[in-house]
Amino acid sequence: MLTIAISDWLKANADKIHWANEGQVFADSFVEFDKSLIRRHALVRDEVEDVLSAKNTAGAGREVYRRCADTEMPLEGSAVPDHFVAGSYNCLADMSKLGWHPEYATLFPAWDGA
Repeated sequence: MLTIAISDWLKANADKIHWANEGQVFADSFVEFDKSLIRRHALVRDEVEDVLSAKNTAGAGREVYRRCADTEMPLEGSAVPDHFVAGSYNCLADMSKLGWHPEYATLFPAWDGA
């Protein structure tokens, strides 16, 4: 799972750079896409906490990741490659805008880029 997540992260970053450089996607579309992913993550996380509260934290985190990575979401109304949603989620997790572990915000405080 970790190897696939890293691969998805790399491919999604490469796609974003390529699509932006080629003018295929507006920069604001990536911002809106990320907002939609963050919203979806919050809904999935809440559901996992409500329904699967008996799971250990690592199991709950893997369940949130699997459900989020399996999300199909278009970008500017067009389908994206299979790796793009999962990779974009991992980009957001890398920036501590969301996370997989139920206590990610405490364990990995937001990075300010400094």
